[in-house]
Amino acid sequence: MTNEYTIVILNERFRRLHTFRIIFLWINVILLGWFCYSLNNILAGIFAALAACYAFYDIFFSKKNIYHNTIEKFLLHGILFAIIGWLSLQFYLLALFLAAWAFMGLKIKEHFWLKLNASGLTFHTFFVQEYSWNDFQNIILKDGLLTLDFKTNKIFQATIFEQTPENGEDNFNAFCNEHMKNASG
Repeated sequence: MTNEYTIVILNERFRRLHTFRIIFLWINVILLGWFCYSLNNILAGIFAALAACYAFYDIFFSKKNIYHNTIEKFLLHGILFAIIGWLSLQFYLLALFLAAWAFMGLKIKEHFWLKLNASGLTFHTFFVQEYSWNDFQNIILKDGLLTLDFKTNKIFQATIFEQTPENGEDNFNAFCNEHMKNASG
């Protein structure tokens, strides 16, 4: 039997966040372009053009669900170009706001994942939450749907994207039941 499972959970808000991010990027491109024109700042215009190129790329040519590390995502999301453009115009507070927003957007957009091992369950979303086996009444994986039934009458259900190792739902359910029984006494 396996000693550890890792499950990747689909983020249902991915498409809405992605659309909002592109709209927000276009607003920044338009504003940067206007300030570039009115203040005669060519550097801001260059970064507005780079952000616009990324926005076009993302809309028409990018493949969805590509895994990148955090620095690549920050660059690929085009907001870095807008941040540098705002810095070149000396709008430091706006650039700081965009950087914070982009960082939070990177964390929210990622798929969620959980790791189950002998010590319990670790749930990675924006924050990391750890649970012991005593916190659960039941954990079931059936037809790609994961159900976590807490003893506090809270239920969490999610569609799984990927499971490692891929040795079947029955083995996963047996693993969870064994650890919950051992934890309860």
